[in-house]
Amino acid sequence: MNVRGGEKLMKSYVIFNPAAARGKAGKRWPHVEKELESLHGPFISCFTEAPGHATQLTRKALQEGAEKIIAVGGDGTVNEVVNGWFENDEPIAPEAILSVFMCGSGCDFQRSLTPRSFVKPLPKDDSSGISRIDVGKVTFRDESDGNCIRYCANIASLGLSGEVDRFLIRHPELKRLGGQALFLYATLVQVLSCPQFHLRLLLDDTSEVEIQSRLVAIANGQFFGGGMHVAPGALLDDGYFEVVWLEEMKLLTFLRHLPKVYWGKHIGIPGIQIKHAKKVEVLSQETVWLDIDGESPGKLDALFEILPGCLKIQL
Repeated sequence: MNVRGGEKLMKSYVIFNPAAARGKAGKRWPHVEKELESLHGPFISCFTEAPGHATQLTRKALQEGAEKIIAVGGDGTVNEVVNGWFENDEPIAPEAILSVFMCGSGCDFQRSLTPRSFVKPLPKDDSSGISRIDVGKVTFRDESDGNCIRYCANIASLGLSGEVDRFLIRHPELKRLGGQALFLYATLVQVLSCPQFHLRLLLDDTSEVEIQSRLVAIANGQFFGGGMHVAPGALLDDGYFEVVWLEEMKLLTFLRHLPKVYWGKHIGIPGIQIKHAKKVEVLSQETVWLDIDGESPGKLDALFEILPGCLKIQL
C-alpha cells in the first residue's frame, strides 16, 4: 500500500504524449515528472508512441485497476484518454478519476475547467477538487463513409473548424507558430475558401432548423480553437450541450466580429444563434468536416448525445 502523510495513495497512471507542443513536452519530461510526483504521489508512467496510443494505454490501465489517470499533453491527448475510458457508453472503472496536466498547443479543455463552467460548486470542505462532468458521444462518418463513434470532453464543431484541422494536417510546418497564433492564422486562411454549408439541425427530436452556416459548435466546455470563448454559457455538468451557430453572414462581417470570440463578446451579434439540447443531429448533402476536441476524425452526417455526469475529474 502506498502511503503519504498518513493517507492511502491511489494507484495512478500518467499517460504522457512526448510529441505534444511540437515535441517540447518530451524535452520537459524530467521537470514535469517531478511536478506530477509532488501533486499526485507515485505513479506508473506510460509514454504514447503514435496517434491513438493514449486510448489503448488508458483502457489497459483501467482494466489493470487504475484509480487515477493523469493525461499529460494537449487537447488531443485528453481526447484520446477520454476515448479509452468508455465501453458501450459506460466507464470501464466508474470511480476512477481523470486529472489533466496540459502542455500542448491549444489547452482549451483546461481553460474550461474553472468554477464558472460548473452548475454544482464543490463543497467548501472538499479539498480534493473532484467533480463529475458530462461527456459528449459523437456518431459520424469517416472518410470512407463508415460509421464511427468518438467521445468528446470539450467541444465538437463542424464546418470552418474542421477545415482548419485538415489545413494544419497538410501544413505541419506551421506548428512552430504555436497556440493562439497557430489557430488564428489557420482560421484566417481557411475562411477565405470555406463556403457557407447548407445544414439541417435537429435538436432533441423536437426542433428542426435549416441554415446556411460556416460554423456550428456543439459545446460541453466553453473554449476551442486556441482560446476562442465560443460558448461562454456552456456548463460541464448541466446535462446539456450549448449549441452555437453562425447564420448566413458576409465574409467581411465575419472577419470584423472574429476577435470578439476570444472574449465571448460575440453573443448577441445578429446572426449568431444559441440553443441548448441533450441531443443534436446535423445533416448535410455536402462534405462537411468535423472537429472533435481539436482533431478531425470524420464528417457529417453526425449525431451528438450528452452522457451526463459519467466522468470523475480532478480540477
